[in-house]
Amino acid sequence: MTAFLSSLGGVAEILILVAIGYGLTAIGWFDDHSSRVIAKVVTQVALPAYMIDTICSRFSAHELATLLPDLRFPVLSMALLFALSFVVARVIRVNPKRRGLFKSMFFNSNTVFIGLPVNLALFGPKSLPYVLVYYMANTTIFLDRRRVPDPARWSAGGPL
Repeated sequence: MTAFLSSLGGVAEILILVAIGYGLTAIGWFDDHSSRVIAKVVTQVALPAYMIDTICSRFSAHELATLLPDLRFPVLSMALLFALSFVVARVIRVNPKRRGLFKSMFFNSNTVFIGLPVNLALFGPKSLPYVLVYYMANTTIFLDRRRVPDPARWSAGGPL
């Protein structure tokens, strides 16, 4: 029960921060441009730096080398979910202009903001290597624009 409450606490912290950001935007502290800048700084600067620091400080080169073969499991699960997203989008009749976003949300996960606190609460620090492996696969597949196109192109009618 303690692990469950701890994981709920981690998720609640994130939701509270999101609500604060939403509230500050609503009262005019942030406009659309500043919101995009903050999101970019968090996802493209702070989060990668945090992950690099975590990997470098908590793992040896040998430990990382032994984890790399495990990348096949998250990559395979994401590929299966991506394929399944095409079927589900048609079955539940997702608006063709929103299918790209639906497919993206279907196979990508919020590994860091939700998965990390929940895993740490449920399984402790020993789960961190597996969360990081999943994060590496998820980030590599989704953010590598050379291999995975923009979700807007997966939608009928172009950009959302």
